[in-house]
Amino acid sequence: MTPSGLWVETKRTAERGTGAQVVSPRMLNLAWDVLRARGRLTNREMLDELRIHRSSFVCAVLAKLPGVRVTSTRPIELAYSARI
Repeated sequence: MTPSGLWVETKRTAERGTGAQVVSPRMLNLAWDVLRARGRLTNREMLDELRIHRSSFVCAVLAKLPGVRVTSTRPIELAYSARI
């Protein structure tokens, strides 16, 4: 973790030999905002609509937050329900 974001190495980056890649706070914040607004979000939507890279990692981070649950793993889909 650095001020520029979270550095993550995935199986894909390891296989390609590209090393760890940064996931900027902007990507995490955007995904979180959209998930809360829509109540659901898929990793495909992150890639295609929001242009969030390393979407599976972002899903894994979001899945740990209160109110978030994984509703599908193939494709990855998250649901959010605010807790009062």
